Amino acid sequence: MIDSKAMAQQLEQARQARIEAETAYCDIEELLWQMHHQQPHEPRIAYAFDGFGRALADWAN
Repeated sequence: MIDSKAMAQQLEQARQARIEAETAYCDIEELLWQMHHQQPHEPRIAYAFDGFGRALADWAN
């Protein structure tokens, strides 16, 4: 038998996950745009991503 209450709950969770994913995508697009469109007089910012180069650092030690 189909549990309509559970199905409605799962659908709401899926909708919320989609909204969160879209928000994260927009944030990433904005960050990338800012990285590529900095004005010459603005200070440069170095972006670091967790895990980048870690395998090399572990290998060297």
